[in-house]
Amino acid sequence: MSDFGELLNTLRAVHDLQAAAEVLEWDQETCMPAAATEARARQTATLRETAHERFTQDRIGELLEKLSYDAHPTDSFRGSLVREALRGYTRACKISASLVADLARVSGRAKAAWRQARESDNFALFAPHLSTS
Repeated sequence: MSDFGELLNTLRAVHDLQAAAEVLEWDQETCMPAAATEARARQTATLRETAHERFTQDRIGELLEKLSYDAHPTDSFRGSLVREALRGYTRACKISASLVADLARVSGRAKAAWRQARESDNFALFAPHLSTS
């Protein structure tokens, strides 16, 4: 398999993991029972963390570096994909997978609290989720 093929396969897998997390988040927003909040936050965190770990592997960095030096037009599909993936990779490597998971977990809990607070017109139900402790 070519370096570009390997990169593309990994990016597809990362995208699939992110898309699965988005489906779970959509379900939480639309029809998930409130009692499932903790489990859903954990599931989403696992998917986001796994996608992050997969995307920030050293091998991806090596492929992106190698491919960014290959001669290809920057406005081609290949050139655009490598350029955008490298930009995303550089940003993603600045944060840990555990932080990605923590953010997903906290966000899932906060969204559920926000929905409950909004429905009952009681901001106090959501306020604790704004704290950093």
